[in-house]
Amino acid sequence: VFRERLPRGGTSEPLYGTSRAAAFGDVDGDGAVDVLVANRDGSAHLLLNVAPKQGQWIGLQVVDETGSDALGATVRMNVGQRTIHRDVRAAYSYLASNDPRVHVGMGDAQTASNVIVRWPDGSEESFGDREAGKYHTLRRGQGR
Repeated sequence: VFRERLPRGGTSEPLYGTSRAAAFGDVDGDGAVDVLVANRDGSAHLLLNVAPKQGQWIGLQVVDETGSDALGATVRMNVGQRTIHRDVRAAYSYLASNDPRVHVGMGDAQTASNVIVRWPDGSEESFGDREAGKYHTLRRGQGR
């Protein structure tokens, strides 16, 4: 369901520009995905997601043994009756790199259960259950 929010476009003054990229990530750590829009001939616009919170979320930073983002890994988890899969990636927007943390909307669920990471080499590691409403780091070698 979509509802119109005012001011229209989310800004008090309309933003004009020739945009070239949009980078997505939770800039302020509140669990809502924000957007940075890069413009060709002007400054960038940071659009903070300040809409009223609805439902739970979880954030997962998936890293290898050295602490580097495990790009190419896949996370699988159960949220309520659903099984959710998310890829760890930073490249899904033209001319931009995005926050590589996995972000999942969870509705009313309070826990993501049976969190499993499939690493880029094909091996899998279980990280058990994780609480909603915060970020968790899943480091290779620290699961089961």
